[in-house]
Amino acid sequence: MRLLNFSTVDDDVRLGFKIGDRIIDARGAAVHEMFGQAVVESLPATVDEYLRAPKNQQDQLRYVITAGAELARSENGVHTDDDVIFHPPVLRPGKVIAAGRNFRSHLIESKGRHTKEATSILAKQGQTKPREPEVPIGFVKVWSSLIGHRQPIRVPSWIEEVDYESELVLVIGQQADGITEEEALNYVAGYTVANDVSARKIQFAERAAGGGSMAGKNPRTFGPMGPCLVTLDEIADPMCLHIWSRVNGALRQDALTTDMIHDVKKLVAWYSQIGLDRSDMIMCGTPAGVALSGENPFLRPGDVVACGVDGVGVLENTVTTAV
Repeated sequence: MRLLNFSTVDDDVRLGFKIGDRIIDARGAAVHEMFGQAVVESLPATVDEYLRAPKNQQDQLRYVITAGAELARSENGVHTDDDVIFHPPVLRPGKVIAAGRNFRSHLIESKGRHTKEATSILAKQGQTKPREPEVPIGFVKVWSSLIGHRQPIRVPSWIEEVDYESELVLVIGQQADGITEEEALNYVAGYTVANDVSARKIQFAERAAGGGSMAGKNPRTFGPMGPCLVTLDEIADPMCLHIWSRVNGALRQDALTTDMIHDVKKLVAWYSQIGLDRSDMIMCGTPAGVALSGENPFLRPGDVVACGVDGVGVLENTVTTAV
């Protein structure tokens, strides 16, 4: 299933599902005409409600989606991407955990402003590659930073050196406490795409003071996610996915999730030590090619950033100046 939170002009956010290029309103006229009022009222109103709903209610939505092809032919309660406003696939996650320095290629480039400089630094240290973190490390992305597909990234006047980071995101579907890597995927509801937009000057100031990444990662609108939550059964192997980003059509990042240092099972199991709940999210890190490397420019107003994970989706946002 491909589930999303969407609205139309002056309407409340509601749950939809994608069938091809069509978006079906889960509580809309087409579903009502086919299944009746009782079924419509039993369906979750948003993706958040779906994730937290009992199994029988989730199964009811799956049952409705089996009629997706027929529903998509209706003209009632059916939309295209251009008809709707996309909201984050999870509106109010309990927590969003972001894995830092979890792609080998990005770990190398983050050692210096340029890849050549990073190589030189490592050589002086007697290393051929940077030391990989032995366990997952990261930070928290707050939900007030989240926006949906096609919503603008609004950069305030006081923020400079704005960067992009394409990421695969895991969405938790079951409470997990101290689980093993072998069982980790049983607790994942699905996947989405994120752009971990970063205010590098603020981030570096935090690090220089001995801290981590908090203010530099969490200005409003610096957490694009979407377009959809793609359920677990849609992706055969999350560790063999193409992940990429483009700015104004120019390829910036291009990698496979096989480049991760800690794979998705390790991330879920590790962070289950603090307790994971339904609707929590884990961002899996980003590959090389960000502006931090010095090989590409930082984002400017008017830039269009596309982040993609094959099989999961393409997330697109335009950079603007905050008013």
